[in-house]
This record gives sequence, structure tokens and C-alpha cells, in this order.
Amino acid sequence: MTKSDKQDGLHSKAFLRSMTTEERHRWVKDIVDRMLQAWQLCERKALAQKLGFHDNTVGNWISKGVVPWESIYTCHIETGRSLNWLFKGEEDEITLTTDTLVQIRTALESIMVMGEKMNLISQNEDNGHKLMAKTLTDEVVELLNPKKKG
Repeated sequence: MTKSDKQDGLHSKAFLRSMTTEERHRWVKDIVDRMLQAWQLCERKALAQKLGFHDNTVGNWISKGVVPWESIYTCHIETGRSLNWLFKGEEDEITLTTDTLVQIRTALESIMVMGEKMNLISQNEDNGHKLMAKTLTDEVVELLNPKKKG
């Protein structure tokens, strides 16, 4: 837990007490929905099974207005999604180092040269542009999210 987590009160009992029962249920439901999204699951039953719980456990979290920290943390570790996103639904800003920018630029240049050599990029070939865009996007995502390699 970072200093900013403590400062914004996410992990404090006061934070939970400051919510109405309805707000707490909504907050837990939102966390569960983000966990489902992170694991690309459709049902709470599947989420419960993924975490090794009984099928109706996730529904119980929502009705009680609590979700175990360990389950959120497991989702964070296994999916690479940030705790900030899982708790609040806010995306973290990506900070790139000079080395990462050089890696991205080198990878993109290499892919573009390959595309030119294979005549994938031309004025008359829309599919070549789409293939190159997908390849470039995949490469950037892999460079930015090394944990997500599968």
C-alpha cells in the first residue's frame, strides 16, 4: 500500500464508514465488474470459481458490501491491471522511460521496414495498412505490458 493509498483513505475503515449502505454495495459491485472485465469473464460464478470460492460467494460480497483484499490483489497480479483501476476505475497514467521509448521506436521502425519490404504499405492496399497498424499496436502493447505475455 502506497502513501497516496493511505492518504486517499481507500483502505481505512473511515472510508467505508463514510459511505451509505447503498454506496458501499455499488462500490463493491463496480470492483467486481472490473475484476470480471480484467479476467474477461462474463459471470460472477466464473469469477468465484477463478478465485477458488463457492459459486455464490461474489454475490455475497455485493450484498454485504465487502470484497476481500486478497481477491483484488490476486486479480491485480494475474491480469496486470492496476489496483487504482480495480478500486476506483481510474486508469493509471503511463510513464515511459527513455529506454522504453527507444525500444518502442526501434521495434516500430523494424516493423515498418518489414512492411515496406513485403509491399504491405502502398497507396492502393488498405488491408496492408490495417495489418501494419495491428502489428504496430500489438508490439507497443507488448513493450508497455511485459507482464501480460501469455
